Amino acid sequence: MKFKREMTCHGNVVANPTLREGDKNGRHYTVSDFTVAVNIAKNAPPFYLNCTAWDAVAKEVKKEVKKGMFVEVVGEPGRPNAYIDKNGAAQASYRLRVNNFSEKEFEQQVKNES
Repeated sequence: MKFKREMTCHGNVVANPTLREGDKNGRHYTVSDFTVAVNIAKNAPPFYLNCTAWDAVAKEVKKEVKKGMFVEVVGEPGRPNAYIDKNGAAQASYRLRVNNFSEKEFEQQVKNES
């Protein structure tokens, strides 16, 4: 039995999604990339989640998602990518393969956190 890891996050889209297309091994693909700023705790800096959507979901993301929107993204988390920042500190970035997304009302999020 294969277990499917799935993660749901809410946050603001940092920039308009990009869209690229290509062909590999005779298969056409479409990929959309965007970043969501997720507030984990009050008075803490946001956590930036790099999101990637493929094929039909990628086309919907490009059409629907815009900078500044408050969204819910659902998908499969990838492995952390470790790196050293410009100040020499160890950091990690995270990627989510988006299976589903939706725009959410920000007021709903604020009420739920109170």
